[in-house]
Amino acid sequence: MPRRLVGERKSVINRYYYSPFDHAINPPWTPDGRRILFSSYHSRQWQQLWMTTLDGAAPLPLTFGEFDRTQQRFSPDASIVAYISNEGGNTSLWVQTVLGGARTRIVATQRHYRNPTAALRIAVHDEHGQLIPARLTVLAADGRAYAPDNAWMQADDGFDRKRQAFETHYFHCADECTLDVPVGAVKLSATHGMDYATSAQDVEVKPTGTVADIALTPLHLPEQYGHWTSADLHVHMNYGGH
Repeated sequence: MPRRLVGERKSVINRYYYSPFDHAINPPWTPDGRRILFSSYHSRQWQQLWMTTLDGAAPLPLTFGEFDRTQQRFSPDASIVAYISNEGGNTSLWVQTVLGGARTRIVATQRHYRNPTAALRIAVHDEHGQLIPARLTVLAADGRAYAPDNAWMQADDGFDRKRQAFETHYFHCADECTLDVPVGAVKLSATHGMDYATSAQDVEVKPTGTVADIALTPLHLPEQYGHWTSADLHVHMNYGGH
């Protein structure tokens, strides 16, 4: 029979996103099945890692910091835990000893690709030929989206399965961006706010590398639309916080 291990705990801290009740998510078990590790706000503003036992002992914090740690997993002997952190602004992979708390960041120094890759340099220009920032989508022939190593890949929440197999992935490029993609056909899409039309084009990436220059065309919206200011305002029905 399922039973609750960690009860609902209402925090007195006003959170930006989530409800006043602490979350306990992504719980993996230790290999011996005696302990559970989960990420939780637990009366704080950030998700950190906590451990409890199957009889619901008071959660023990394993990590601290004003950033998030989540997607945690144990090593086979339960002496090390791996997790994703956003402490550097982007996401990164870390491992930490359960006893002692020594941490090591896992950095991919070598990459071995299944198919040959090459560099694709993308530059987006306005109607005056000036470089401008843009939101870019790079979709290779293998059906995968690609981004620069230091970019934060994002994705739309929903999509029409009759039009595409996966949600649209994109990243933001300040002026010029270079990324490694499989050699061959690549679909590019660029947007720059509501003042410019979306540009979509097909590019053939050569083994020696390819440069793609994208020129965006102004939309010239009617004057009654007023001045465009990039912003965001939305409501989540599943969030009950402030």
